[in-house]
Amino acid sequence: MTEREGTREPCYAGDVARMQSFVEGGCWVIQTSERLRFELHWSLPLFPIFTRCATPISFALALVVLAVHEVGHAIVVRWRGLETYAIRMHGMGGHCLHEGGRPLDEAWIAWGGVLAQLPFFVVGVALTSYLPPGRIADALWVSLVLANGMMIAFNLVPIRGLDGWKAWSLFRLLRTDRAATKARADRWAEKDRAMWDTIEAAKKRQAERDRQNLH
Repeated sequence: MTEREGTREPCYAGDVARMQSFVEGGCWVIQTSERLRFELHWSLPLFPIFTRCATPISFALALVVLAVHEVGHAIVVRWRGLETYAIRMHGMGGHCLHEGGRPLDEAWIAWGGVLAQLPFFVVGVALTSYLPPGRIADALWVSLVLANGMMIAFNLVPIRGLDGWKAWSLFRLLRTDRAATKARADRWAEKDRAMWDTIEAAKKRQAERDRQNLH
């Protein structure tokens, strides 16, 4: 999931010169820079349980997929020229707290999470099809395919608070943006033609005056 912070930057105490780690508000905070920090809530270990990842391997892989989902949001935030302030992970999922952008930016950012975890789903299907039945294959199936697939499907439900609320508007916004871009291009082309017509008319008038002066 993503959260908008508007254009106001949060204020962190102190000058962060290197990575720092501390506990704040029930979270283990890893401060990687002045503007970005990872916040791991105490309830985070409950997340794999909710996704039925009971074995150590599936448990760890479920946390990796969640982290990849949130980092995917952060990558698209950077691509859209915005700032990511914090990545929060907790027992019910996670949030990428970032600078607010245009609706088109928000729609792209909403897709960032599920697109980042989608390759894990494909790899999980491929590996479980190739590996013989056993604990490893079962763990990969539960975490990378079942839990991962449920996360993707759940996040794309068009309900406020989930990625799908903004993600599905991307296609409409792209059409609108293309139409607006074309309209702007047409206006600039019209202004360009008008400017050249004015220049040509001025040249003709000057040429006519030059001929009259010769006579």
